[in-house]
Amino acid sequence: EEGWEPLCRFLQVPVPNTPFPRVNGRKAMQRRLQAIRFAVQWGPALAGALIIFGLFGLWLLT
Repeated sequence: EEGWEPLCRFLQVPVPNTPFPRVNGRKAMQRRLQAIRFAVQWGPALAGALIIFGLFGLWLLT
C-alpha cells in the first residue's frame, strides 16, 4: 500500500490535503536507466581515451 492513508494510519496523524509525493516516476526512472546504460557502455572507452591522450601528452613533454 502506498499513499498518505496507510502512513498516517500507522503514525496516528490526520491525512493531509496535499497530494502524496511521487519521486520515482516512470520517466525519471527511464532517464536514470538511460544514463546508467550510457555510462556502462561508453565509460570504459572514454576513460581509455583519456589515459591514452594523457600518456601521449606526457610523452610530448619529455
